[in-house]
Amino acid sequence: MVTVNDFVPIRVTTSMQDAAIEYAGRSLNYTYNRMNYSQARQRLRRIAVGIIMEKAFETYLINSGIPFTTQGRTHWRNPDVAEFYINNRIVDIKGYHVYPNQNRNFPHWFLNVEGLVPYGQLKKINGPDTFVQAFLVSPYANNSNQKRFIVTLPKNWTDRWKNVSNVGIQTQPGNFQGITLTMHGEDANIVGTNANDLSESFILGNGQKQYLSTNVFSSLQYLNTDARPTHDIILSVNGLKHVVKCDHWFDMWLEKPEVTFASWGDRSTYLSGTYLPDGTITQVYTNGTRTKNMSVIVNALNPIREL
Repeated sequence: MVTVNDFVPIRVTTSMQDAAIEYAGRSLNYTYNRMNYSQARQRLRRIAVGIIMEKAFETYLINSGIPFTTQGRTHWRNPDVAEFYINNRIVDIKGYHVYPNQNRNFPHWFLNVEGLVPYGQLKKINGPDTFVQAFLVSPYANNSNQKRFIVTLPKNWTDRWKNVSNVGIQTQPGNFQGITLTMHGEDANIVGTNANDLSESFILGNGQKQYLSTNVFSSLQYLNTDARPTHDIILSVNGLKHVVKCDHWFDMWLEKPEVTFASWGDRSTYLSGTYLPDGTITQVYTNGTRTKNMSVIVNALNPIREL
């Protein structure tokens, strides 16, 4: 039986968020939409939360002196199936992003939450044999002074272009004074199918309406700013144009996030749990799950220290 004293809390650092946001922004068009989300914002958040949890788990393992290796981490263009190898176990993290409210007394609330693992994943012979239940808590809205507005680009921009090029930026009339815009793409040093990640920043304003990147790019995945632009921005490259509307920007920054690693179980434990068809309402998925799952209550699993 797991208690709150068995939980492992990890404070999320700025570097964890930075890495997670960059990976989400670059990989969106190449990540499988398992939850069938209709909005890019939902998918971006889910991808970033997954990366944050991986980084937080690494922090726990390193700080605890637990030997581990990782496999399955890939370039952001390829599906990521990151797994941890610990004490002859292949460990996968099942994480949930939850928000504080008056009915959730954290961390005690975690104890009675359904710990889920997709049924299809459990039936696969190859792959993880151990599943950790984890929770990332942050307010629903970011009310801090730190912001990270991003907008992702269509796949014909994120794929490798036929011709490398500088990128043109045109701003619509409006006050952009002091806003730093950063473009994230790949450089022109293409070797085989590989190119290096490349970012370049501009300070918008001072009456200037047109900009041209100093660097030559071979693709462009996303843009970010620390302040929401109030007017449209037009990107152009190789005769291709894309208008970034001012309402397309999404603040990815999480306010004071913390990850709690609650408990774990092996494949046989979950297979002997409760089968939940898709659409089942749980404490986390109050609108219903989107996949078939096996469920074991978090407090009925094993303490993290026994992993």
